[in-house]
Amino acid sequence: MPISESEKIYIENGQLSAVIDCRGAQLKSLKKDGVETLWQGDKRFWTETAPVLFPICGGLKDDTYILGGKQYSLQKHGFACNLEFEGQRISAESARFILRSDKYTLEKYPYEFIFTVTFTLHDNMLRTEYKVKNMNERDMYYSVGAHEGFACKEGIEACSVVFDRQEKFETCVVQDGLLSRKKQKILSDGNTIDLKEEYFTVDALIFENVNSDSVTLINHKNPRKITVEFKDFENLLIWTVPGAGYVCIEPWSGFPDYIDTDKDFTKKNAIQKILPYGTAVKTHIITID
Repeated sequence: MPISESEKIYIENGQLSAVIDCRGAQLKSLKKDGVETLWQGDKRFWTETAPVLFPICGGLKDDTYILGGKQYSLQKHGFACNLEFEGQRISAESARFILRSDKYTLEKYPYEFIFTVTFTLHDNMLRTEYKVKNMNERDMYYSVGAHEGFACKEGIEACSVVFDRQEKFETCVVQDGLLSRKKQKILSDGNTIDLKEEYFTVDALIFENVNSDSVTLINHKNPRKITVEFKDFENLLIWTVPGAGYVCIEPWSGFPDYIDTDKDFTKKNAIQKILPYGTAVKTHIITID
């Protein structure tokens, strides 16, 4: 069952230091030369810092899905962010967190699995690896995603997000927390979004099948740059709450339900599949300059 208090593990390499909570394998601090880069939470806006999304990303219609003719219930972003992982500091620069299926998870998600999240520091980079092991004699369907919130004390309109390739900048339109079949063009084709609070009055900017493998968050009132590399992930979300001092950059292999979904989990948009006893590995890297 979910645990309210848990151990935190500290890693560092001289340039960067990180603190990860065993609850949810959630990154709670990421400092460069002693300066915090992560949002530290505020109950007025968003209390989390960097939840790990598994086995779904985003929400389900009515918080339910159908698999093998049976209906199951899962909260938005899945259960991993609220569960206690087995945490281990494997070196000064690296820590591993393991979540295993149990009676609680099987009631919500009928697969035996081992989900491992490994954080490793190298120079000015934090590498996060997500490994999903299917422990079943049948295909396993899942999604996984990252959700780091980066601090922006000057406000998001001081920031730009620069993609490493040209993009169409068509965002999926959100309706009642789910995806409509429509897309909205927010900018002309290009590689840079100058962030505006108006973009986030409904929800996130949601880019499907992005061309880019990385984006760089630039604060024009602060010399520090943060690059997020996500070549293993198909989709990218950018999100904040208007008035808050953070920007979330979220690589996802998954998506919320469409509003007209039939709830069949095996046909869910952007769902991933692992063959019996197979393993899937996805990695994203944060570089702080």
